[in-house]
Amino acid sequence: MDKKHIIILILMFWIFFFNALGGYSLKEPDEGRYAEIPREMLESGDFVVPRLNYVRYFEKPPLFYWTVAGFYKLFGINQWSFRLPCALSAFFCAMVIYIFTKRWFGEITAFYSTAILISSFGFFSMARIVTLDMFFTLWLTCSIVFFYEFYRKKRPYFIYLFYVFLALATLTKGIVVPILVGLTVFIFLITEKRLSFLKEIKLIKGIFVYLVVTAPWFIAISLKEREFFYFFFIDQHFLRFLTPKHKRTGSIFYFIPVLFGGLFP
Repeated sequence: MDKKHIIILILMFWIFFFNALGGYSLKEPDEGRYAEIPREMLESGDFVVPRLNYVRYFEKPPLFYWTVAGFYKLFGINQWSFRLPCALSAFFCAMVIYIFTKRWFGEITAFYSTAILISSFGFFSMARIVTLDMFFTLWLTCSIVFFYEFYRKKRPYFIYLFYVFLALATLTKGIVVPILVGLTVFIFLITEKRLSFLKEIKLIKGIFVYLVVTAPWFIAISLKEREFFYFFFIDQHFLRFLTPKHKRTGSIFYFIPVLFGGLFP
């Protein structure tokens, strides 16, 4: 391990992720929303049903809210403790990329890959302005990395960790996660000309692991709140993506400037 590279990356971590993290006000609408929901969880003691302004809020699962509530308990309710989970998520995501890339592609590639990731505008801005995206990105990154480790080494615990992190991503963003990751894995195996590898991913046991992590909260809130099932599963997933109801329609070319801007410089 090159000490010079480590020192440079540590400085970059501090500058891009952690410096003056609590030194600016909450940005609306997302930061205000995601700061208030975990605060109300602590106030009410109800960690099953998220609430915003004391009204039930079913749009997203609760893993990020639980995490922020835990940081509030440890460090008090302030901008720094609220943003720290996303900054730490970015840090751990970059470290996962560094360790993974060094393992398979060498020290130099690991250093440059990690430095480019840290300094990409879309990445470090999401580390400092709170949405669910950076927290979500950490779990997705871990799931893909563990899938690749299993693909290369065939050790069973890697594929089970893949399902665990897939479940954590689902508890952050919703049930569309297995579709997104499944498409990624499918495209990867096509490029590798190894679609037959799908027979080796321990799907039945993997689904069991996934459900052990995700099902308890979904069952608990569905039993407690009758409106949850339709709103979360039908409205927020199927209708959101397949109809113009939520005004999510538009050209796919929208993502081209977003991609270039997010990866700048």
